[in-house]
Amino acid sequence: MSLILTLTGTGGAQGVPAWGCECAACARARRSPQYRRQPCSGVVKFNDAITLIDAGL
Repeated sequence: MSLILTLTGTGGAQGVPAWGCECAACARARRSPQYRRQPCSGVVKFNDAITLIDAGL
């Protein structure tokens, strides 16, 4: 029996950087792609079953 949870997105529903936002986090994400965040989502793998969890609005 094997259970693996992988987070594929860790930001809010709007993502980071948010359009029109000039806060420090969004400005840093525009300069450096490694700081960009996609809407919250994940993948659950349990034995041979794979389930995508998408919480983006």
